[in-house]
This record gives sequence, C-alpha cells and structure tokens, in this order.
Amino acid sequence: MSQGKTADITGTTALFFACQGGFLDIVRLLLDNRAPVDMASVDGGSPLFVACQCGHMDVVKELITKGAKVNTHMKDKATPLFIAAQNGHYKILVYLLAQGAEPDSKRTDGATPLWIAAQMGHDHIVAQLLRAGARVDSARHDGATALFKASHKGHTAVVGELLKYKPFLGILPVS
Repeated sequence: MSQGKTADITGTTALFFACQGGFLDIVRLLLDNRAPVDMASVDGGSPLFVACQCGHMDVVKELITKGAKVNTHMKDKATPLFIAAQNGHYKILVYLLAQGAEPDSKRTDGATPLWIAAQMGHDHIVAQLLRAGARVDSARHDGATALFKASHKGHTAVVGELLKYKPFLGILPVS
C-alpha cells in the first residue's frame, strides 16, 4: 500500500489527521507521495471537509490546489462549505465560493449553508452567502427557513441580513 493510503477501521487516513491538525508540512509530504486527496472516511468525511471544519485555510488551499473536489460531501450530504458556514470560518467560506462551491447545497434534512449559518448566528457568513446567490427562502424539510431559525435563536443581526433579501415572512393577507 502506498503512503497515505493506510486507513484505520473508520477509513480515516494519515492525510485526514494531518489536515485536522493543520499540519501543512505533513499534508504536503503525504500529497507529494501520492496520498489520495479525496479519500473519505466511512462517514464520508474528506481531508478537505475536516480542514474546513477546523479552520485551516492554508491546508484548504493546498488540498484544492492538489485537486480536492470542493463539492464533496459527507454521507448526510454536508459539504465543506456547510461546515465552514456552521463554524463561522469566513475566509474559508469566501475561498470555497470562489472555487465553485454550491451555495445552496443541501444536507439530507434540507438544511443549507445559509440555514446553518443563521442558526449559529454568523451574520457575516449569512451576508456573504446571500451575496453569493444563496436562496433566502430555502427551507429544511420541516419547513424551517433561515429566517425562522435566526428568529427562534434570537440572532438579531442575522435577521437583519436576511430581511435585506425580502424573505417570505409567513404572513398571509387577511381576506
């Protein structure tokens, strides 16, 4: 087996762990020795996903430069953009969008990066996703929109950002 391909019982590779730790020098060594850039663990977690989750911008750039697929996803369909939005990693989110990440990608429950950013109260992330064309009225399968979730969680700044894009407020005209 070539270096970087050996995985533990979860399918997690040395490259995955190097990306998780933000060890750019090790990431480069493994990639230079043909470690598969997109080899996912059993739950679908890729090296790019974990680098985005942990906020390691230099590792994210290296992986994408070496061919990592920006729209790869976990088994639940969560993408690197989704996890960057969830964790408030603005610079990574902007970079992923510039590399072709889908702003309206949906997890299996219908949640989008906008929805998760609204839930978490990341107004700067919400604003960027909206500027990138994310659909303001996209709803999870239970009908909850980003506006609903931000209102439910008390995230005033997020509600303000969402209202700039005229979402449906759920108010029906009186007949």
